[in-house]
Amino acid sequence: MTDGVLIRGTRCGRQLLFCAAGAGGFIALAVLINTSTSALFVVVAVVFAAVALVKLPELLVRKAYLDVRPTGFLVRDWIGHREFTDADVTAVGWDETVELSNGVPQGMQRKATLTVADGPPVLMDYLVRTGRPDPVAPLIRRLTERLLAGAREELARGQPFAGSGWALDREGFWTSGRDGDRLIPTTELSGAMLVDHHLAVWERGHEQPSVRISAGEPNVRVVAALLKERLAVEGRPGTSEEDIGDGLGRILFERDQSLHVVAFALLFVFALALAGVAALMVVAPDVIRTGNALLFAVAAGGLAAIVGLLALAYRRNRFACHLRGVSQATFWGTRRLRYENVGSFTYSAVRQYVNGAFTGLTVCLTFVPRTGVRGGRIRFRISTQQADQALDGLRDSVAKLMARDLFAQLAAGKGVRWTAGYVLAPQGLVCPARGLFGRPRLVPYTDLQPPAMNEGFLFLSTRDKRKHFALIRASSENFFPGLVVLNWVVTRGLTLPATARPAGTR
Repeated sequence: MTDGVLIRGTRCGRQLLFCAAGAGGFIALAVLINTSTSALFVVVAVVFAAVALVKLPELLVRKAYLDVRPTGFLVRDWIGHREFTDADVTAVGWDETVELSNGVPQGMQRKATLTVADGPPVLMDYLVRTGRPDPVAPLIRRLTERLLAGAREELARGQPFAGSGWALDREGFWTSGRDGDRLIPTTELSGAMLVDHHLAVWERGHEQPSVRISAGEPNVRVVAALLKERLAVEGRPGTSEEDIGDGLGRILFERDQSLHVVAFALLFVFALALAGVAALMVVAPDVIRTGNALLFAVAAGGLAAIVGLLALAYRRNRFACHLRGVSQATFWGTRRLRYENVGSFTYSAVRQYVNGAFTGLTVCLTFVPRTGVRGGRIRFRISTQQADQALDGLRDSVAKLMARDLFAQLAAGKGVRWTAGYVLAPQGLVCPARGLFGRPRLVPYTDLQPPAMNEGFLFLSTRDKRKHFALIRASSENFFPGLVVLNWVVTRGLTLPATARPAGTR
């Protein structure tokens, strides 16, 4: 067989040899020349050697290649050549994460496991570059559909469909844990969804999911489809069931940025110590001698108040995405906001660097209620090493929901204020005036190129000119809802999509 698709390991052998040869070559030059520039050659050789050492673990990973066939597949790995048919696969599990390079998305990293009837499982861990097809995806989809059909037949015959720590039968969904087996009857199931790299299963009347199983485990995606089918047959939950969580519905995922209890204790003790120093300076100025006891007391007391209030403010900071809105619980209380009441939404993802090296992303979401809606704004910030696909999905969902109202206003012949002074008008995009004596400019949608994003900016250009005429930050207020509308009208015209309905019809 040919090598096929590399599904595990990397092709870094040539890079490793090049780096090793570079290190050896510069060391040889340093020895032969033996002048004042020899140190520079040694430094370059060390750099080459360091890169080679970084690449070495990748080379030691046992490679595996896969060749997809119409009714099966071939695998070549450290075991040898193995041939399988679709019927040999008893379980499929996979999960995907966004791969970042220096903070910029490069593609989707997919980890998958094919459990076969005879022999060790087929393990996959490969990168699908952005804009390139995934040659393995059709096989995984085909095997998943086959297992799903087989599971339906098993359930119809009264047999359970089981996996690691779970099982589905006619009675309901079984899970096993430290407390033994537990059954969630079918009549008590209220929801099942793949979210935040997990399968979440809810019981009626519960805001939090009763079960969370990693989405990458074998056959978890198959049982997720089966649960959705069963829920569809049983019927949708009532309004009271959907409105748990103080009207926001079930919690889909959470992010907890609360201050650790140890850090909180240290900060609070420090604040109390400063407050004690301030009190001593006022009550007994002779104990701590200073030139101006009152001034130092005010300064120490002020610093104590600031540290104490910050410690209290960040002691509890939990953000939750619900079915019908978002909430944030802090030391000062809990704020809740339904999606339909969001008047302004801002999302930013800033790359952080230390000495030129990428250290992570700082993601910030801000929800401001509509005029007349009670409650304050919700602002949540989190630092992460990888792209947070759940928060990105929330961003896109909120943007699409808010875009419905923007579409409705455009359909009524009204202009919509977008962001940074831009206006989405029925005739085209109104750009703000430039310069002291500039005037607003109307660019018809038919003259616009499809919007292009790069490095956190939106570039706008006309079809007759290559150079862009506008640059808009993605972190601007209401940027993403307006971008949904702009993308639609530029590519498809001002015809309302099926989801564009007035807010009152949702």
